[in-house]
Amino acid sequence: MTLISNAIHLEPQLRDSFIVCCADTRLTFRDITNPKEKYIKGRKLFKIEYLNGSVSFWGATALFENSKQKSLSEWLPVFIKKSSHHTTLRAFAEELRYELNKKMHKPFLGKEASGFHLCRIRPDGVPEFMHFSNCGLDQQTGNYGNITDSFRGIGEDFLGRDISHFKWDGSVDNYPPIRGIQLYRNGSIKVHSLAWDKLDEVFATLFRFPDFKYPYSYKDEDVIKFTKQKLNFISSIYNNWAKTKIVGAPWDIIILRFKQ
Repeated sequence: MTLISNAIHLEPQLRDSFIVCCADTRLTFRDITNPKEKYIKGRKLFKIEYLNGSVSFWGATALFENSKQKSLSEWLPVFIKKSSHHTTLRAFAEELRYELNKKMHKPFLGKEASGFHLCRIRPDGVPEFMHFSNCGLDQQTGNYGNITDSFRGIGEDFLGRDISHFKWDGSVDNYPPIRGIQLYRNGSIKVHSLAWDKLDEVFATLFRFPDFKYPYSYKDEDVIKFTKQKLNFISSIYNNWAKTKIVGAPWDIIILRFKQ
């Protein structure tokens, strides 16, 4: 499994909004000739420079191309480079899903909940997030079900659904002066969903004391440092108490911001 997340931070000025994209680096790898699981290090989060976006994956980690098994960590950067003709995240996502449904090993994919996150900051400053997967998620238990051997349709989760929570329709001219965070996560999310907001509460209380320095600013280096601190806490729980250590550091983090 894995743990990936994307958090859209909406700020009172739209062009100050940003997205924090995170992924662990512990891969569950299976060779088609020897399907026994082994754990290796590898990237799951990649920047899409020409879209000012990112793509990350969770679950299955390999596909087949030219009759050879390849890890997604190896294949995905090549796909990103050759897909630079796309000008929208939706078009990029559609082609990615199409290629994956041709090349993923269906016997493996049909047994493992898997999916992709895609996000960007558009040229007008509006954030986007969409995803596709081969399964459904029980929000109460954090368990996946209805697993199929192909990836289903693309969900435009933020602009198509969750934006209404902020009393906003996605129009730049109608942007309300608000601050809020919309978080998306997949993979082994139980610890993340239990601990993430509570850690914010702990830090918010702790840094009221004068003998601690408030760690957070809007600079990328401060956002990354604070985010890694929280992620390392989650990683330590898996390292010390999980029966199977399916989430592991180091963490990859990308900050997406408006580009002039």
